[in-house]
Amino acid sequence: MRAIIKKQINSNGTAAFKGFEHWEQVTEAETSFSSQVPFRNERPYIIEQLRPVLYNQQWWLQDTAQALMPVSTGFKNIWKLLSLSGGEALNMAVIGKEKTFTPIGVWHHNEYKLL
Repeated sequence: MRAIIKKQINSNGTAAFKGFEHWEQVTEAETSFSSQVPFRNERPYIIEQLRPVLYNQQWWLQDTAQALMPVSTGFKNIWKLLSLSGGEALNMAVIGKEKTFTPIGVWHHNEYKLL
């Protein structure tokens, strides 16, 4: 399938979204979805105000309730994530399931940055 772009338009507006506020909400959604579809792949989520932290020589994503979720083993863009966050929390898009997630993008100064 192919598409022809006839006219490209840049938008100055930002799309409003409401992500999950903390990991507990994500795990509740995961549990609910797993009960309906037990054999499935990873799912994308938007979680507000996650901060990358190093704990016990592993990278984790910490939410505003101080809960930690491990970053997937082999995530290669941790340094890009750290440079964008500067140690501060960011709204983040992640993909994963159950107990391991991979960051795929962040909102940095109202602009979405792919990791």
